[in-house]
Amino acid sequence: THASPEAICEQVRQRLGFQLVAQLRREDGSVPLLQLDPEWEDTFASYQVEGAGGGLDVALPPDVFNRLGDGVAQEMRAAGERGLYPALVTSGRRRRFLRTVLSAKG
Repeated sequence: THASPEAICEQVRQRLGFQLVAQLRREDGSVPLLQLDPEWEDTFASYQVEGAGGGLDVALPPDVFNRLGDGVAQEMRAAGERGLYPALVTSGRRRRFLRTVLSAKG
């Protein structure tokens, strides 16, 4: 069997995880993190669809998509104003979707 490109990418990301966030590490060794409200997982589950290759995708309505993207962008901006540059923490199965949302929001 052949792994999908997404599965291979996720395995590489997991193995490089500490290196990927090293630039965010503060002097005390901690990494500032931003986590979505757990209610978002319920929202994602209610709009989950089968994607290409049998994977799962999320198809949010535009207003919900915008609320998510704008909310995360606002929290990231607020953290930046305090001198913090957090990593967004999420489950592996939602990471690519959230990257798409945030890329769309600039």
